[in-house]
Amino acid sequence: MKMIPRVLVLLPFLFWHAQQAHAWTVELTQDELQTRVNRMVPIEKNQLVFTVLVSAIEVDLKDGSDRVGLRSKMEIKSPHFSTGKGEAYIEGKPVYKPTDGAFYFSESEVKDVKFENIPDKYHSVIRKLFEVAIQRRLAETPIYKLDEDKTKHQIARTLLKSVKVLDRKLVLELSLF
Repeated sequence: MKMIPRVLVLLPFLFWHAQQAHAWTVELTQDELQTRVNRMVPIEKNQLVFTVLVSAIEVDLKDGSDRVGLRSKMEIKSPHFSTGKGEAYIEGKPVYKPTDGAFYFSESEVKDVKFENIPDKYHSVIRKLFEVAIQRRLAETPIYKLDEDKTKHQIARTLLKSVKVLDRKLVLELSLF
Protein backbone atom coordinates (compact mmCIF):
# COMPACT_ATOMS: atom_id res chain seq x y z
CA MET A 1 0.00 0.00 0.00
CA LYS A 2 2.89 2.40 0.60
CA MET A 3 3.81 2.11 -3.07
CA ILE A 4 0.57 3.72 -4.30
CA PRO A 5 1.14 7.14 -2.64
CA ARG A 6 4.66 7.24 -4.12
CA VAL A 7 3.31 6.52 -7.59
CA LEU A 8 0.66 9.20 -7.17
CA VAL A 9 3.32 11.74 -6.22
CA LEU A 10 5.43 10.80 -9.24
CA LEU A 11 2.53 10.61 -11.69
CA PRO A 12 2.32 14.37 -12.50
CA PHE A 13 6.09 14.47 -13.04
CA LEU A 14 5.99 11.45 -15.34
CA PHE A 15 3.07 12.88 -17.29
CA TRP A 16 4.83 16.25 -17.73
CA HIS A 17 8.05 14.51 -18.77
CA ALA A 18 6.19 12.35 -21.32
CA GLN A 19 4.56 15.46 -22.77
CA GLN A 20 7.91 17.21 -23.10
CA ALA A 21 9.38 14.19 -24.85
CA HIS A 22 6.61 14.37 -27.44
CA ALA A 23 6.95 18.09 -28.15
CA TRP A 24 8.29 19.03 -31.54
CA THR A 25 9.60 22.37 -32.76
CA VAL A 26 9.87 24.01 -36.13
CA GLU A 27 12.51 26.72 -36.30
CA LEU A 28 12.42 29.26 -39.10
CA THR A 29 15.41 31.56 -39.38
CA GLN A 30 14.86 35.17 -40.34
CA ASP A 31 16.19 34.35 -43.84
CA GLU A 32 13.83 31.37 -44.24
CA LEU A 33 10.90 33.46 -43.08
CA GLN A 34 12.00 36.25 -45.42
CA THR A 35 11.93 33.84 -48.37
CA ARG A 36 8.36 32.86 -47.50
CA VAL A 37 7.23 36.46 -47.00
CA ASN A 38 8.80 37.48 -50.35
CA ARG A 39 6.20 35.24 -52.03
CA MET A 40 3.46 37.60 -50.77
CA VAL A 41 4.59 40.58 -52.81
CA PRO A 42 3.71 42.47 -54.85
CA ILE A 43 0.43 43.51 -53.24
CA GLU A 44 -1.72 46.00 -55.10
CA LYS A 45 -4.87 47.76 -53.89
CA ASN A 46 -6.92 50.14 -56.03
CA GLN A 47 -9.61 52.42 -54.66
CA LEU A 48 -11.20 55.24 -56.60
CA VAL A 49 -8.25 57.32 -57.82
CA PHE A 50 -5.54 55.77 -55.66
CA THR A 51 -3.33 52.76 -56.25
CA VAL A 52 -1.10 51.41 -53.50
CA LEU A 53 1.57 48.93 -54.56
CA VAL A 54 3.57 47.13 -51.87
CA SER A 55 6.80 46.13 -53.55
CA ALA A 56 8.90 44.72 -50.70
CA ILE A 57 8.48 43.39 -47.17
CA GLU A 58 11.44 42.89 -44.84
CA VAL A 59 11.12 40.56 -41.82
CA ASP A 60 12.22 41.86 -38.40
CA LEU A 61 12.40 39.26 -35.59
CA LYS A 62 12.86 40.52 -32.02
CA ASP A 63 13.94 38.08 -29.30
CA GLY A 64 11.45 37.27 -26.60
CA SER A 65 8.41 38.30 -28.61
CA ASP A 66 5.55 36.24 -29.97
CA ARG A 67 5.04 38.81 -32.75
CA VAL A 68 6.87 39.28 -36.04
CA GLY A 69 7.75 42.72 -37.36
CA LEU A 70 7.54 43.54 -41.06
CA ARG A 71 8.90 46.65 -42.81
CA SER A 72 7.26 47.35 -46.12
CA LYS A 73 7.95 49.68 -49.00
CA MET A 74 5.13 51.00 -51.12
CA GLU A 75 4.49 53.14 -54.15
CA ILE A 76 1.38 55.31 -54.36
CA LYS A 77 -0.12 56.51 -57.64
CA SER A 78 -2.90 59.00 -58.23
CA PRO A 79 -3.80 61.64 -60.80
CA HIS A 80 -3.94 64.13 -57.89
CA PHE A 81 -0.17 64.09 -57.33
CA SER A 82 3.01 62.72 -58.82
CA THR A 83 3.95 59.19 -57.78
CA GLY A 84 4.77 59.00 -54.10
CA LYS A 85 6.55 56.52 -51.90
CA GLY A 86 5.89 55.21 -48.45
CA GLU A 87 7.23 52.94 -45.77
CA ALA A 88 5.36 51.15 -43.00
CA TYR A 89 6.08 48.96 -40.02
CA ILE A 90 3.61 46.17 -39.27
CA GLU A 91 3.51 43.67 -36.44
CA GLY A 92 1.65 40.39 -36.63
CA LYS A 93 1.28 37.29 -34.56
CA PRO A 94 1.81 33.90 -36.17
CA VAL A 95 -1.27 31.78 -35.54
CA TYR A 96 -1.79 28.14 -36.32
CA LYS A 97 -4.90 26.88 -38.11
CA PRO A 98 -5.10 23.12 -37.50
CA THR A 99 -7.64 22.63 -40.30
CA ASP A 100 -5.04 23.88 -42.81
CA GLY A 101 -1.98 22.63 -40.93
CA ALA A 102 -0.52 26.08 -41.60
CA PHE A 103 0.69 29.23 -39.86
CA TYR A 104 -0.62 32.64 -40.83
CA PHE A 105 -0.04 36.20 -39.65
CA SER A 106 -2.94 37.34 -37.51
CA GLU A 107 -3.72 40.41 -35.45
CA SER A 108 -1.54 42.41 -37.83
CA GLU A 109 -1.27 46.00 -36.79
CA VAL A 110 0.22 48.90 -38.75
CA LYS A 111 2.43 50.70 -36.23
CA ASP A 112 4.07 53.41 -38.32
CA VAL A 113 3.59 54.83 -41.82
CA LYS A 114 5.70 57.49 -43.55
CA PHE A 115 5.02 59.08 -46.94
CA GLU A 116 7.14 61.05 -49.40
CA ASN A 117 5.77 63.33 -52.15
CA ILE A 118 2.15 62.89 -51.07
CA PRO A 119 0.00 65.80 -49.89
CA ASP A 120 -0.95 65.52 -46.20
CA LYS A 121 -4.68 65.52 -46.94
CA TYR A 122 -4.37 62.08 -48.62
CA HIS A 123 -2.31 60.35 -45.90
CA SER A 124 -5.24 58.87 -43.94
CA VAL A 125 -6.97 57.50 -47.08
CA ILE A 126 -3.77 55.93 -48.36
CA ARG A 127 -2.92 54.51 -44.94
CA LYS A 128 -6.34 52.85 -44.78
CA LEU A 129 -5.90 51.37 -48.29
CA PHE A 130 -2.50 50.01 -47.28
CA GLU A 131 -3.86 48.52 -44.03
CA VAL A 132 -6.69 46.71 -45.83
CA ALA A 133 -4.36 45.34 -48.52
CA ILE A 134 -1.59 44.17 -46.17
CA GLN A 135 -3.86 42.73 -43.48
CA ARG A 136 -5.84 40.72 -46.02
CA ARG A 137 -2.72 39.29 -47.68
CA LEU A 138 -1.08 38.44 -44.35
CA ALA A 139 -4.21 36.69 -43.09
CA GLU A 140 -4.73 34.66 -46.29
CA THR A 141 -1.18 33.56 -47.17
CA PRO A 142 0.47 30.87 -45.02
CA ILE A 143 4.00 31.54 -43.78
CA TYR A 144 4.59 27.87 -43.02
CA LYS A 145 2.62 24.73 -43.83
CA LEU A 146 3.08 21.31 -42.28
CA ASP A 147 3.81 18.57 -44.81
CA GLU A 148 0.83 16.20 -45.13
CA ASP A 149 3.12 13.43 -46.41
CA LYS A 150 5.16 13.26 -43.19
CA THR A 151 3.71 11.24 -40.32
CA LYS A 152 5.27 13.48 -37.67
CA HIS A 153 3.68 16.53 -39.31
CA GLN A 154 0.28 14.81 -39.49
CA ILE A 155 0.40 14.09 -35.77
CA ALA A 156 1.67 17.57 -34.91
CA ARG A 157 -1.23 19.22 -36.80
CA THR A 158 -3.43 18.68 -33.77
CA LEU A 159 -1.94 21.08 -31.24
CA LEU A 160 0.19 24.22 -31.19
CA LYS A 161 1.90 24.67 -27.87
CA SER A 162 3.71 28.02 -28.33
CA VAL A 163 5.14 30.53 -30.75
CA LYS A 164 8.14 32.67 -29.83
CA VAL A 165 11.20 34.38 -31.23
CA LEU A 166 14.55 33.09 -29.95
CA ASP A 167 17.98 33.92 -31.36
CA ARG A 168 16.43 35.65 -34.42
CA LYS A 169 14.43 32.50 -35.24
CA LEU A 170 10.71 31.96 -35.18
CA VAL A 171 10.20 28.88 -32.98
CA LEU A 172 6.91 27.05 -33.42
CA GLU A 173 6.46 24.41 -30.72
CA LEU A 174 3.89 21.72 -31.39
CA SER A 175 2.76 18.98 -29.07
CA LEU A 176 2.49 15.52 -30.58
CA PHE A 177 -0.04 14.44 -27.93
